[in-house]
Amino acid sequence: MRLSKIQNIAVTALGQAKALANHVRDSLQASGATIIGVEGEQTGDWVLVDAGDIVVHVMQPAVRAYYNLEELWAPPARTRSKPIPAAA
Repeated sequence: MRLSKIQNIAVTALGQAKALANHVRDSLQASGATIIGVEGEQTGDWVLVDAGDIVVHVMQPAVRAYYNLEELWAPPARTRSKPIPAAA
């Protein structure tokens, strides 16, 4: 399933953001991916590694809870509604 027009895959991870993001960047480069950019390394609260079709978000637990990206990218809940009666 395509998430949006700008990315196919979004990965969200917790942990030591700078070290994990560096490992992700190095691993992606080793596999032949082109790294378009890395943001957030200065603070380490939320580091984003952009490899085009793959975007990796590495966050501290409090930041992840606050932004709740899983909910943002979740498919909409399905609901059933009653049919609208035809006009008389």
